[in-house]
Amino acid sequence: MDTAFAARIACAREIGEEVIAQECLEIADDGSNDWVETKHGPQVNMECVNRSKLRVETRLKLLAKWNPKKYGDKLDLSGTLDVSLADRISKARQRDKTA
Repeated sequence: MDTAFAARIACAREIGEEVIAQECLEIADDGSNDWVETKHGPQVNMECVNRSKLRVETRLKLLAKWNPKKYGDKLDLSGTLDVSLADRISKARQRDKTA
């Protein structure tokens, strides 16, 4: 495979992902149809709000799938786990006795 071509493809993908991320911000910031005027006064247009939420979530899920290192959930694995096998067995036996 041509390395220059592969680099251009990677760059195009990154630009496309950035555009989609920017769209998420624009959708989230656009509140132009969030309110409707009714005979009882202004009310939240839940259909529009929910649609905007769906549009943002869909784009974010696609970004996380396409580029999980950049847009995926970050897992915090810095904690330590200090549970011995003996403690776990002891607790399991205690649960069995009470059941």
